[in-house]
Amino acid sequence: MDSLNVGHQVLYPTLLLAEVTLHPALMVALCQSYNRLAERCAESGGRLHWVAMMPLVDMPATLDEMRWAKEHGAVGVHKRAAEANDRPASDSYFFPFYNLARELELPICMHTGQPWAPVGGHYSALRSSGNVNLMSAFQCAA
Repeated sequence: MDSLNVGHQVLYPTLLLAEVTLHPALMVALCQSYNRLAERCAESGGRLHWVAMMPLVDMPATLDEMRWAKEHGAVGVHKRAAEANDRPASDSYFFPFYNLARELELPICMHTGQPWAPVGGHYSALRSSGNVNLMSAFQCAA
């Protein structure tokens, strides 16, 4: 970072841009494990920051993890265009997540990351040339 004259960097969860499981307990464990990089960022003297992963297939665990992430220095929370059993971002299921993010002043970092791929007929309402379009994630189904 010094040789490139970079003062601060935000670490983004590339490994988990796509959902890797729909099993709530496994997703909670994966997100908690990833988010513990807070310890490494804390050792950077304020130069490394991070965006937290949320186990959105389990809303109570998500809300707990958001509070933990905020307390440990997260600068945002990751959200895919569609996830948690094929729900678009506009689904009311996510309202507690959105409300807590607002309360904690944590930006929601949207990404087009793909939802759980092995599910047959997945995200058919959002499919556009084989990819989820981020803008279509906010459209409500008629």
